[in-house]
Amino acid sequence: MALLSWSNQYAIGDDVIDTEHEELFRLINDFHNRWLDAHDRQDIARVFNQLVAYAEMHFRHEEALLREKVRVFRERLF
Repeated sequence: MALLSWSNQYAIGDDVIDTEHEELFRLINDFHNRWLDAHDRQDIARVFNQLVAYAEMHFRHEEALLREKVRVFRERLF
């Protein structure tokens, strides 16, 4: 059973970021389902570590995109 369900209303219009957000939903649901189904601790830890690693990559990616947008905005402003 899905804890979170992706909807296109969550899309921001950037295909890469939207795909990353969908993957975060999938990983969260995978972790949640394994926890509910009482999988062994190693399996749960493996999925949790995948989730954390992916989230870290995703937020680094978003931060880099935002820094670039701020840079471009400042160049246009000044």
